[in-house]
Amino acid sequence: MKCTAHKTNGDTCKANAIKGSNVCRVHGGSAPQVKAKAQQRLLAAADDAAAVLVQIIMDKKSPPAVRVAAVKDLLDRAGLKPVEQIEVTTLDESVIDREIARLLKDLEASGSN
Repeated sequence: MKCTAHKTNGDTCKANAIKGSNVCRVHGGSAPQVKAKAQQRLLAAADDAAAVLVQIIMDKKSPPAVRVAAVKDLLDRAGLKPVEQIEVTTLDESVIDREIARLLKDLEASGSN
């Protein structure tokens, strides 16, 4: 949605309005009371959106792919999606050096048999 405010020259502002509001951040969208009201509107709309998703899920005439997508979206909105986490660990160089030395020692010992 575009901002409905007007510039000083009378032209309509063409910036995107903040979510849940009809003005951009420059025309009042950054004000705490505007942000709070926008958040209230979004939360109120979320209930209606969830109800529509439930209707799609329960409608046997909806294609299975659409029903599955609605289930995923509903679970995502509820915060019930799988956690996507990547754990990265680094090894201390001294650990790597010790392991290389141990492997070389093992190789030398197996070569002398």
